[in-house]
Amino acid sequence: MIKLNPDPTFECLVRLTDTSNQMVVDVQMTLRHKTAEQITEWFSDCKDKPTADGLDLLIQDWSGVMDDAGQYVPYSKAALASLLGNYKPATNEIVRAYMQALNESKVKN
Repeated sequence: MIKLNPDPTFECLVRLTDTSNQMVVDVQMTLRHKTAEQITEWFSDCKDKPTADGLDLLIQDWSGVMDDAGQYVPYSKAALASLLGNYKPATNEIVRAYMQALNESKVKN
């Protein structure tokens, strides 16, 4: 069975590049579902916004992000801005994971 209207959020594993250690780190994110039309609007609306403001419209929560003391950091727009400022590839990696989750089939051939 498939619902005509999907759940408003979904879980997505986002693989972020830790450039300081040259490794990939998996961060679980809760993302907001958008229709194809809403995604087009989102891309258009985000052109003139700071990156963290635009991505905050997609991200509801995360787990697996820590501060310097090793304490888990709850999701917030400020924490996201810090992550994006410190890890340049993160923006594209988050958007890529979001688009893949919405657009790629999970059905195996």
